[in-house]
Amino acid sequence: MDNNTDLNNLRRNVVKRVLIILISIAALAILFISLQEWDSENHRRIFFVYWPSLTAAIIITFVKSVPELLRSIVLVSLFFIVALSELLSFGLASLTFMFFTTGVSLTAVLFNRKTGYITMLSTLVPIAVTAYLYVNGYIDITNNQQPVSTGISGWVSSSLAYLVACSSLVETVTILIRELDRHSSKIESLNEELSGLVKRRNSELSKVVEDSSRNSTLVSIQTAFPKLFHRLNTPIGNALTATSFMRENYKDKDETGRELLDLTLKSLDQARQEIEKLRSLS
Repeated sequence: MDNNTDLNNLRRNVVKRVLIILISIAALAILFISLQEWDSENHRRIFFVYWPSLTAAIIITFVKSVPELLRSIVLVSLFFIVALSELLSFGLASLTFMFFTTGVSLTAVLFNRKTGYITMLSTLVPIAVTAYLYVNGYIDITNNQQPVSTGISGWVSSSLAYLVACSSLVETVTILIRELDRHSSKIESLNEELSGLVKRRNSELSKVVEDSSRNSTLVSIQTAFPKLFHRLNTPIGNALTATSFMRENYKDKDETGRELLDLTLKSLDQARQEIEKLRSLS
């Protein structure tokens, strides 16, 4: 099992579960805001930003054919689009704070720590631009139908709180991913050890089976040998008796015949001796 693949699978599963929770909460929040501000001027933002963004997030999260890289980029972008909409409407208020922080955290989860910090610092640009435009009277921002304070100190304090929250989340996410990576490496090492142990046990089992088969064959041979020796000894003994009888009756005949009979007797006797040796070994 490849370590990076395993970590990526764990990361995708964690992100998907977190996104399901976030989407559920966002759906309830958007529904509540829609009911509260149905007749206000904010309904355009609700119907043209919030609901389309939520729908896109649901599709991208649950449709399996969406590439992982595209899913990651679009999901993070959706959070920042909603955050920018909130920023221009209410300043660095609670929802803006939440969507920016969530987007940065997701960037750290889906990519890495460095990308998370770069994204966090990048979000300071639209925050600073919005603060400048609002403080200098170029745009109007209201919070609960009341103008936001025009003092720059409020923006600075909110931005610092945002940086602290984002940094804490990025570090937490980084630690969790490192722990997942460490445990994944440990699991991979244990799997390799288990695989080696299984191979060794299979090899030992194969050897035992082979030895058992060999022993069974030897036992079968040893059981069959006495019968075989008996069957060989009987005809050899008969041949020896017959040959001896022929030699006794052939002694007055020609020399060549006697030599052939002697050779036959000698060969039969050697065969009987070899059989006796095999019997003693068995």
